Amino acid sequence: MMVAARLFLVLVAILFVTSDSHAAQRVALVIGNGAYKNQPSLPNPPRDASDMSESLKRLGFTVTTLLDADAAATRKALVEFGRATVGSEMAIVFYAGHGIEIGGQNWLIPVDAELRNDTDAEYEAVSLKAVTQQVASARQLGLVILDACRNNPFAAKMQRSIRTRAVTRGLAPTEPTDNVLVAYAAKDGTTANDGDGRNSPFTAALLRNMETPGLEITFMFRNVRDEVMAATKREQQPFVYGSLSREQIFLKPGAGGAVSPSATSPGQGAAQAWEAVKDSNSIPALESFVRYFGDTFYGDLARGRITDLKKQGANTVTALPSQTRTLAAASGTEPTVKFGGSPYCEYRVTLRNPRISAPADAQGNIANATLSATMFEESVPPCPHAPIGAKPHSYTGGGSVDPAGNIVLNFAPAAGNSPKANATFTGKVVDGRLVGTLSVQRSDQSGNLAWKVVSQFK
Repeated sequence: MMVAARLFLVLVAILFVTSDSHAAQRVALVIGNGAYKNQPSLPNPPRDASDMSESLKRLGFTVTTLLDADAAATRKALVEFGRATVGSEMAIVFYAGHGIEIGGQNWLIPVDAELRNDTDAEYEAVSLKAVTQQVASARQLGLVILDACRNNPFAAKMQRSIRTRAVTRGLAPTEPTDNVLVAYAAKDGTTANDGDGRNSPFTAALLRNMETPGLEITFMFRNVRDEVMAATKREQQPFVYGSLSREQIFLKPGAGGAVSPSATSPGQGAAQAWEAVKDSNSIPALESFVRYFGDTFYGDLARGRITDLKKQGANTVTALPSQTRTLAAASGTEPTVKFGGSPYCEYRVTLRNPRISAPADAQGNIANATLSATMFEESVPPCPHAPIGAKPHSYTGGGSVDPAGNIVLNFAPAAGNSPKANATFTGKVVDGRLVGTLSVQRSDQSGNLAWKVVSQFK
Protein backbone atom coordinates (compact mmCIF):
# COMPACT_ATOMS: atom_id res chain seq x y z
CA MET A 1 0.00 0.00 0.00
CA MET A 2 2.85 2.34 0.86
CA VAL A 3 4.49 1.52 -2.48
CA ALA A 4 1.27 2.33 -4.31
CA ALA A 5 0.93 5.61 -2.44
CA ARG A 6 4.49 6.58 -3.28
CA LEU A 7 3.95 5.63 -6.92
CA PHE A 8 0.84 7.81 -6.98
CA LEU A 9 2.78 10.77 -5.57
CA VAL A 10 5.53 10.27 -8.14
CA LEU A 11 2.96 10.21 -10.93
CA VAL A 12 1.35 13.39 -9.58
CA ALA A 13 4.77 15.04 -9.44
CA ILE A 14 5.50 13.99 -13.02
CA LEU A 15 2.16 15.34 -14.19
CA PHE A 16 2.78 18.59 -12.36
CA VAL A 17 6.23 19.05 -13.86
CA THR A 18 4.97 18.12 -17.32
CA SER A 19 2.10 20.58 -17.06
CA ASP A 20 4.43 23.32 -15.86
CA SER A 21 6.95 22.63 -18.62
CA HIS A 22 4.23 23.26 -21.19
CA ALA A 23 3.43 26.68 -19.72
CA ALA A 24 4.01 29.55 -22.12
CA GLN A 25 7.75 30.20 -22.42
CA ARG A 26 7.21 33.51 -24.21
CA VAL A 27 4.41 35.82 -23.08
CA ALA A 28 3.49 39.34 -24.16
CA LEU A 29 0.97 42.02 -23.24
CA VAL A 30 0.26 44.54 -26.01
CA ILE A 31 -1.71 47.75 -25.38
CA GLY A 32 -2.69 50.37 -27.95
CA ASN A 33 -4.61 53.43 -26.74
CA GLY A 34 -5.93 55.90 -29.30
CA ALA A 35 -9.61 56.66 -28.58
CA TYR A 36 -9.06 59.02 -25.63
CA LYS A 37 -12.31 60.27 -24.14
CA ASN A 38 -11.02 63.58 -22.79
CA GLN A 39 -8.37 64.47 -25.39
CA PRO A 40 -8.05 64.27 -29.19
CA SER A 41 -7.67 60.70 -30.42
CA LEU A 42 -4.44 59.18 -31.73
CA PRO A 43 -4.88 57.18 -34.96
CA ASN A 44 -1.72 55.07 -34.87
CA PRO A 45 -1.53 53.30 -31.46
CA PRO A 46 -4.32 50.74 -32.09
CA ARG A 47 -2.75 49.88 -35.46
CA ASP A 48 0.70 49.75 -33.88
CA ALA A 49 -0.59 47.37 -31.21
CA SER A 50 -2.42 45.13 -33.67
CA ASP A 51 0.61 44.80 -35.94
CA MET A 52 2.92 44.24 -32.98
CA SER A 53 0.64 41.49 -31.66
CA GLU A 54 0.77 39.63 -34.97
CA SER A 55 4.56 39.92 -35.13
CA LEU A 56 4.97 38.60 -31.58
CA LYS A 57 2.64 35.68 -32.31
CA ARG A 58 4.81 34.74 -35.29
CA LEU A 59 7.78 34.81 -32.91
CA GLY A 60 6.14 32.24 -30.65
CA PHE A 61 4.68 34.52 -27.97
CA THR A 62 1.37 33.95 -26.25
CA VAL A 63 -0.10 37.44 -26.66
CA THR A 64 -2.81 39.35 -24.81
CA THR A 65 -3.93 42.43 -26.75
CA LEU A 66 -5.82 45.43 -25.34
CA LEU A 67 -7.08 48.17 -27.65
CA ASP A 68 -8.37 51.48 -26.25
CA ALA A 69 -8.23 50.15 -22.70
CA ASP A 70 -9.53 52.02 -19.66
CA ALA A 71 -7.73 52.03 -16.30
CA ALA A 72 -9.65 49.08 -14.83
CA ALA A 73 -9.06 46.84 -17.84
CA THR A 74 -5.37 47.77 -17.95
CA ARG A 75 -4.77 46.99 -14.27
CA LYS A 76 -6.64 43.69 -14.53
CA ALA A 77 -4.62 42.67 -17.58
CA LEU A 78 -1.35 43.56 -15.83
CA VAL A 79 -2.21 41.40 -12.83
CA GLU A 80 -3.07 38.41 -15.03
CA PHE A 81 0.01 38.99 -17.16
CA GLY A 82 2.25 39.08 -14.08
CA ARG A 83 1.01 35.62 -13.12
CA ALA A 84 1.72 34.34 -16.62
CA THR A 85 5.32 35.59 -16.56
CA VAL A 86 6.33 33.33 -13.66
CA GLY A 87 8.68 30.71 -15.09
CA SER A 88 8.59 32.22 -18.57
CA GLU A 89 11.66 32.60 -20.75
CA MET A 90 10.73 36.05 -22.09
CA ALA A 91 8.08 38.55 -21.05
CA ILE A 92 7.33 41.62 -23.16
CA VAL A 93 4.97 44.54 -22.62
CA PHE A 94 4.39 46.84 -25.60
CA TYR A 95 2.46 50.06 -25.02
CA ALA A 96 1.47 52.66 -27.61
CA GLY A 97 -0.46 55.74 -26.57
CA HIS A 98 -0.04 58.72 -24.27
CA GLY A 99 2.51 58.70 -21.46
CA ILE A 100 3.57 61.43 -19.05
CA GLU A 101 6.22 62.22 -16.44
CA ILE A 102 5.10 63.74 -13.14
CA GLY A 103 7.72 64.59 -10.55
CA GLY A 104 10.22 62.12 -12.00
CA GLN A 105 7.74 59.22 -12.24
CA ASN A 106 6.44 57.86 -15.53
CA TRP A 107 2.79 57.04 -16.14
CA LEU A 108 0.94 55.31 -18.98
CA ILE A 109 -2.44 56.90 -19.64
CA PRO A 110 -5.61 54.82 -20.18
CA VAL A 111 -8.31 56.16 -22.49
CA ASP A 112 -10.69 57.18 -19.67
CA ALA A 113 -8.17 59.32 -17.76
CA GLU A 114 -8.91 63.00 -17.10
CA LEU A 115 -5.79 63.96 -15.08
CA ARG A 116 -7.03 67.36 -13.98
CA ASN A 117 -4.46 67.37 -11.17
CA ASP A 118 -1.02 65.84 -10.92
CA THR A 119 -2.16 63.78 -7.94
CA ASP A 120 -4.81 62.07 -10.09
CA ALA A 121 -2.20 59.97 -11.89
CA GLU A 122 -1.96 57.47 -9.05
CA TYR A 123 -5.66 56.67 -9.46
CA GLU A 124 -6.28 57.22 -13.18
CA ALA A 125 -3.00 56.11 -14.79
CA VAL A 126 -0.64 53.13 -14.60
CA SER A 127 2.93 53.58 -13.38
CA LEU A 128 5.85 52.38 -15.46
CA LYS A 129 7.34 50.93 -12.28
CA ALA A 130 4.34 48.60 -11.93
CA VAL A 131 4.78 47.46 -15.52
CA THR A 132 8.50 46.71 -15.19
CA GLN A 133 7.83 44.71 -12.03
CA GLN A 134 5.52 42.43 -14.00
CA VAL A 135 8.21 41.41 -16.52
CA ALA A 136 11.05 41.05 -14.00
CA SER A 137 10.37 37.39 -13.20
CA ALA A 138 11.16 36.20 -16.75
CA ARG A 139 14.27 34.02 -16.76
CA GLN A 140 16.07 35.38 -19.81
CA LEU A 141 14.54 38.74 -20.69
CA GLY A 142 11.94 41.15 -19.41
CA LEU A 143 11.26 43.89 -21.95
CA VAL A 144 9.00 46.95 -21.83
CA ILE A 145 8.61 48.88 -25.10
CA LEU A 146 6.99 52.31 -24.86
CA ASP A 147 5.83 54.18 -27.93
CA ALA A 148 4.43 56.72 -25.49
CA CYS A 149 6.56 59.85 -25.67
CA ARG A 150 4.16 61.89 -27.78
CA ASN A 151 3.62 65.62 -27.31
CA ASN A 152 1.04 65.08 -24.61
CA PRO A 153 -2.03 67.37 -24.25
CA PHE A 154 -2.68 66.33 -20.63
CA ALA A 155 0.38 68.21 -19.34
CA ALA A 156 -0.76 71.64 -20.54
CA LYS A 157 -4.03 71.67 -18.53
CA MET A 158 -2.97 69.75 -15.45
CA GLN A 159 -2.96 71.61 -12.13
CA ARG A 160 0.07 71.09 -9.88
CA SER A 161 -0.34 70.26 -6.21
CA ILE A 162 3.19 71.54 -5.62
CA ARG A 163 4.27 74.60 -7.59
CA THR A 164 7.75 73.23 -8.32
CA ARG A 165 6.60 69.75 -9.28
CA ALA A 166 7.53 69.10 -12.90
CA VAL A 167 4.96 67.74 -15.35
CA THR A 168 6.54 67.10 -18.75
CA ARG A 169 5.44 65.76 -22.11
CA GLY A 170 8.36 63.39 -22.46
CA LEU A 171 9.29 60.57 -20.09
CA ALA A 172 11.88 60.51 -17.33
CA PRO A 173 14.89 58.17 -17.44
CA THR A 174 14.39 54.83 -15.71
CA GLU A 175 16.66 52.26 -14.06
CA PRO A 176 15.22 48.76 -14.49
CA THR A 177 16.48 45.70 -12.63
CA ASP A 178 18.85 43.07 -14.03
CA ASN A 179 17.76 41.38 -17.27
CA VAL A 180 15.03 43.97 -17.82
CA LEU A 181 15.21 46.46 -20.68
CA VAL A 182 12.94 49.46 -21.15
CA ALA A 183 12.88 50.91 -24.67
CA TYR A 184 11.55 54.44 -25.29
CA ALA A 185 10.44 55.68 -28.70
CA ALA A 186 12.25 58.93 -27.83
CA LYS A 187 14.99 59.64 -25.33
CA ASP A 188 13.94 60.92 -21.90
CA GLY A 189 12.74 64.52 -21.95
CA THR A 190 11.94 64.47 -25.68
CA THR A 191 8.82 63.65 -27.66
CA ALA A 192 8.10 61.12 -30.41
CA ASN A 193 6.51 61.53 -33.82
CA ASP A 194 3.18 59.76 -34.36
CA GLY A 195 3.96 59.56 -38.09
CA ASP A 196 1.86 59.84 -41.24
CA GLY A 197 1.77 56.17 -42.18
CA ARG A 198 0.00 53.16 -40.73
CA ASN A 199 2.55 52.90 -37.91
CA SER A 200 4.62 55.37 -35.94
CA PRO A 201 8.28 55.63 -37.04
CA PHE A 202 9.38 53.74 -33.91
CA THR A 203 6.91 50.87 -34.22
CA ALA A 204 7.50 50.64 -37.97
CA ALA A 205 11.24 50.23 -37.37
CA LEU A 206 10.61 47.60 -34.70
CA LEU A 207 8.36 45.61 -37.03
CA ARG A 208 11.01 45.70 -39.76
CA ASN A 209 13.68 44.27 -37.46
CA MET A 210 12.05 42.01 -34.87
CA GLU A 211 11.63 39.00 -37.12
CA THR A 212 15.11 39.13 -38.64
CA PRO A 213 16.70 35.69 -38.02
CA GLY A 214 19.86 35.74 -35.92
CA LEU A 215 19.66 39.44 -35.03
CA GLU A 216 20.73 39.78 -31.40
CA ILE A 217 18.38 42.02 -29.44
CA THR A 218 20.86 44.78 -28.59
CA PHE A 219 21.80 45.05 -32.27
CA MET A 220 18.10 45.06 -33.15
CA PHE A 221 17.56 48.16 -31.05
CA ARG A 222 20.60 49.81 -32.64
CA ASN A 223 19.04 49.22 -36.05
CA VAL A 224 15.76 50.69 -34.80
CA ARG A 225 17.53 53.76 -33.45
CA ASP A 226 19.30 54.44 -36.73
CA GLU A 227 16.17 53.92 -38.83
CA VAL A 228 14.04 56.23 -36.66
CA MET A 229 16.68 58.95 -36.64
CA ALA A 230 16.93 58.76 -40.43
CA ALA A 231 13.14 58.74 -40.89
CA THR A 232 12.67 61.77 -38.60
CA LYS A 233 15.71 63.68 -39.87
CA ARG A 234 17.45 63.09 -36.52
CA GLU A 235 14.64 64.79 -34.58
CA GLN A 236 13.73 61.61 -32.67
CA GLN A 237 16.23 59.32 -30.96
CA PRO A 238 14.97 56.06 -29.44
CA PHE A 239 16.72 55.00 -26.26
CA VAL A 240 17.07 51.75 -24.31
CA TYR A 241 17.53 51.67 -20.53
CA GLY A 242 18.91 48.73 -18.57
CA SER A 243 21.71 46.24 -19.07
CA LEU A 244 21.99 42.56 -19.87
CA SER A 245 24.55 39.86 -19.24
CA ARG A 246 26.83 38.61 -22.00
CA GLU A 247 24.22 36.00 -22.97
CA GLN A 248 23.02 36.54 -26.52
CA ILE A 249 19.26 37.00 -26.82
CA PHE A 250 17.35 36.47 -30.05
CA LEU A 251 13.69 37.10 -30.67
CA LYS A 252 14.14 34.91 -33.76
CA PRO A 253 17.21 32.68 -33.66
CA GLY A 254 19.21 32.08 -36.82
CA ALA A 255 19.61 28.71 -38.49
CA GLY A 256 22.04 27.58 -35.80
CA GLY A 257 19.73 28.65 -32.96
CA ALA A 258 20.43 30.98 -30.06
CA VAL A 259 23.56 30.37 -28.03
CA SER A 260 23.01 30.20 -24.27
CA PRO A 261 25.99 30.53 -21.92
CA SER A 262 24.25 28.07 -19.61
CA ALA A 263 24.61 25.39 -22.31
CA THR A 264 27.87 26.44 -23.95
CA SER A 265 31.09 28.17 -23.04
CA PRO A 266 31.63 31.90 -23.69
CA GLY A 267 34.05 30.92 -26.45
CA GLN A 268 31.37 28.92 -28.24
CA GLY A 269 28.96 31.84 -28.07
CA ALA A 270 31.65 34.10 -29.46
CA ALA A 271 32.32 31.59 -32.23
CA GLN A 272 28.77 31.86 -33.56
CA ALA A 273 28.82 35.65 -33.36
CA TRP A 274 32.23 35.74 -35.05
CA GLU A 275 30.87 33.79 -38.02
CA ALA A 276 28.39 36.64 -38.56
CA VAL A 277 30.97 39.47 -38.56
CA LYS A 278 34.32 37.94 -39.52
CA ASP A 279 34.10 39.09 -43.15
CA SER A 280 32.66 42.51 -42.34
CA ASN A 281 34.49 45.64 -43.47
CA SER A 282 32.62 47.73 -40.91
CA ILE A 283 34.89 48.81 -38.09
CA PRO A 284 31.94 49.89 -35.85
CA ALA A 285 30.44 46.38 -36.13
CA LEU A 286 33.75 44.75 -35.23
CA GLU A 287 34.28 47.15 -32.32
CA SER A 288 30.85 46.21 -31.02
CA PHE A 289 31.88 42.53 -31.20
CA VAL A 290 34.97 43.33 -29.14
CA ARG A 291 32.83 44.98 -26.45
CA TYR A 292 30.88 41.72 -26.05
CA PHE A 293 33.60 39.11 -26.62
CA GLY A 294 36.84 40.99 -26.09
CA ASP A 295 38.15 38.51 -23.53
CA THR A 296 37.88 35.53 -25.89
CA PHE A 297 40.12 34.22 -28.66
CA TYR A 298 37.68 35.68 -31.18
CA GLY A 299 38.01 39.08 -29.56
CA ASP A 300 41.70 39.00 -30.48
CA LEU A 301 40.77 38.08 -34.05
CA ALA A 302 38.35 41.01 -34.21
CA ARG A 303 40.95 43.44 -32.90
CA GLY A 304 43.41 42.17 -35.51
CA ARG A 305 40.88 42.65 -38.29
CA ILE A 306 40.15 46.19 -37.10
CA THR A 307 43.88 46.98 -37.26
CA ASP A 308 44.16 45.53 -40.77
CA LEU A 309 41.12 47.46 -42.01
CA LYS A 310 42.48 50.72 -40.66
CA LYS A 311 45.80 50.08 -42.38
CA GLN A 312 44.09 49.21 -45.65
CA GLY A 313 41.62 52.06 -45.44
CA ALA A 314 38.98 49.41 -46.10
CA ASN A 315 36.33 50.72 -43.71
CA THR A 316 33.68 51.15 -46.38
CA VAL A 317 30.07 50.30 -46.95
CA THR A 318 29.63 49.16 -50.53
CA ALA A 319 28.12 51.89 -52.70
CA LEU A 320 24.48 51.09 -53.26
CA PRO A 321 23.26 50.40 -56.77
CA SER A 322 21.00 52.45 -58.96
CA GLN A 323 17.86 50.54 -59.74
CA THR A 324 14.87 50.91 -61.99
CA ARG A 325 11.44 49.63 -61.11
CA THR A 326 8.26 50.00 -63.12
CA LEU A 327 4.98 50.33 -61.27
CA ALA A 328 1.78 49.41 -63.04
CA ALA A 329 -0.90 52.11 -63.15
CA ALA A 330 -2.27 52.58 -59.65
CA SER A 331 -4.55 55.10 -58.01
CA GLY A 332 -3.67 56.80 -54.76
CA THR A 333 -4.78 55.16 -51.56
CA GLU A 334 -6.60 58.34 -50.51
CA PRO A 335 -7.44 60.04 -53.82
CA THR A 336 -9.92 62.67 -52.56
CA VAL A 337 -8.78 66.17 -51.63
CA LYS A 338 -10.35 69.61 -51.24
CA PHE A 339 -8.66 72.79 -52.49
CA GLY A 340 -9.66 76.21 -51.13
CA GLY A 341 -13.42 75.77 -51.06
CA SER A 342 -13.66 74.13 -54.48
CA PRO A 343 -15.56 70.84 -54.92
CA TYR A 344 -13.88 67.65 -53.83
CA CYS A 345 -11.54 66.37 -56.49
CA GLU A 346 -10.54 62.81 -57.20
CA TYR A 347 -7.09 62.17 -58.61
CA ARG A 348 -5.68 59.14 -60.36
CA VAL A 349 -1.93 58.95 -59.98
CA THR A 350 0.63 56.76 -61.75
CA LEU A 351 4.34 56.50 -60.95
CA ARG A 352 6.53 55.08 -63.71
CA ASN A 353 10.15 53.91 -63.77
CA PRO A 354 11.39 55.01 -60.34
CA ARG A 355 15.19 54.95 -60.16
CA ILE A 356 17.19 55.29 -56.93
CA SER A 357 20.90 55.99 -56.53
CA ALA A 358 22.33 56.00 -53.00
CA PRO A 359 26.13 56.02 -52.55
CA ALA A 360 27.18 55.46 -48.91
CA ASP A 361 30.30 56.72 -47.14
CA ALA A 362 32.55 54.70 -44.82
CA GLN A 363 30.19 55.12 -41.86
CA GLY A 364 27.10 54.13 -43.81
CA ASN A 365 25.82 57.70 -44.16
CA ILE A 366 24.09 58.57 -47.43
CA ALA A 367 24.16 62.30 -48.12
CA ASN A 368 23.60 62.47 -51.89
CA ALA A 369 20.80 60.05 -52.69
CA THR A 370 18.75 60.74 -55.82
CA LEU A 371 15.39 59.53 -57.04
CA SER A 372 13.97 60.01 -60.53
CA ALA A 373 10.56 58.95 -61.83
CA THR A 374 7.79 59.92 -64.22
CA MET A 375 4.62 61.09 -62.50
CA PHE A 376 1.18 61.22 -64.09
CA GLU A 377 -1.65 62.92 -62.17
CA GLU A 378 -5.15 63.09 -63.66
CA SER A 379 -8.13 64.88 -62.11
CA VAL A 380 -11.47 63.13 -62.57
CA PRO A 381 -14.57 65.14 -63.69
CA PRO A 382 -16.42 67.05 -62.37
CA CYS A 383 -13.25 68.31 -60.70
CA PRO A 384 -12.56 71.81 -62.13
CA HIS A 385 -8.78 71.47 -61.95
CA ALA A 386 -7.01 70.70 -65.20
CA PRO A 387 -5.21 67.34 -65.31
CA ILE A 388 -1.44 67.31 -64.98
CA GLY A 389 0.10 65.10 -67.64
CA ALA A 390 3.10 62.83 -67.36
CA LYS A 391 6.15 64.78 -66.18
CA PRO A 392 9.65 63.74 -65.15
CA HIS A 393 10.30 64.23 -61.44
CA SER A 394 13.58 64.33 -59.57
CA TYR A 395 14.31 64.22 -55.86
CA THR A 396 17.34 64.57 -53.62
CA GLY A 397 17.79 63.30 -50.11
CA GLY A 398 19.78 61.18 -47.74
CA GLY A 399 19.68 58.53 -45.07
CA SER A 400 21.82 55.68 -43.83
CA VAL A 401 22.67 52.02 -44.33
CA ASP A 402 23.95 49.82 -41.51
CA PRO A 403 26.40 46.90 -41.79
CA ALA A 404 23.46 44.49 -41.98
CA GLY A 405 22.20 46.28 -45.09
CA ASN A 406 19.14 47.95 -43.56
CA ILE A 407 18.52 51.24 -45.35
CA VAL A 408 16.27 54.27 -44.90
CA LEU A 409 16.14 57.16 -47.40
CA ASN A 410 14.11 60.38 -47.27
CA PHE A 411 13.64 62.50 -50.41
CA ALA A 412 12.48 66.07 -51.01
CA PRO A 413 11.15 67.22 -54.41
CA ALA A 414 13.22 69.34 -56.77
CA ALA A 415 12.07 72.90 -57.44
CA GLY A 416 10.73 72.03 -60.89
CA ASN A 417 8.54 69.13 -59.79
CA SER A 418 4.82 69.54 -60.42
CA PRO A 419 2.89 68.38 -58.48
CA LYS A 420 5.06 68.56 -55.36
CA ALA A 421 5.42 65.27 -53.50
CA ASN A 422 7.75 63.77 -50.90
CA ALA A 423 9.20 60.28 -51.00
CA THR A 424 10.61 57.69 -48.57
CA PHE A 425 12.39 54.40 -49.22
CA THR A 426 12.82 51.73 -46.53
CA GLY A 427 14.32 48.30 -47.05
CA LYS A 428 17.57 46.33 -47.27
CA VAL A 429 20.52 45.81 -49.57
CA VAL A 430 20.36 42.17 -50.69
CA ASP A 431 23.06 40.80 -53.00
CA GLY A 432 23.94 44.29 -54.15
CA ARG A 433 20.35 45.31 -54.91
CA LEU A 434 17.77 47.43 -53.15
CA VAL A 435 14.78 45.51 -51.81
CA GLY A 436 12.03 47.45 -50.11
CA THR A 437 9.24 49.98 -50.43
CA LEU A 438 9.22 53.38 -52.12
CA SER A 439 6.38 55.61 -50.94
CA VAL A 440 5.56 58.86 -52.78
CA GLN A 441 2.86 61.09 -51.36
CA ARG A 442 1.41 64.55 -51.88
CA SER A 443 -0.31 66.85 -49.39
CA ASP A 444 -3.00 69.41 -50.15
CA GLN A 445 -2.89 73.11 -49.28
CA SER A 446 -4.10 72.35 -45.75
CA GLY A 447 -1.39 69.80 -45.13
CA ASN A 448 -3.71 66.80 -45.43
CA LEU A 449 -2.77 63.73 -47.44
CA ALA A 450 -4.05 64.06 -51.01
CA TRP A 451 -2.72 60.80 -52.45
CA LYS A 452 -0.06 58.18 -51.90
CA VAL A 453 1.52 55.74 -54.36
CA VAL A 454 3.67 52.80 -53.24
CA SER A 455 6.23 50.97 -55.41
CA GLN A 456 7.83 47.70 -54.33
CA PHE A 457 11.50 47.13 -55.17
CA LYS A 458 11.98 43.34 -55.40
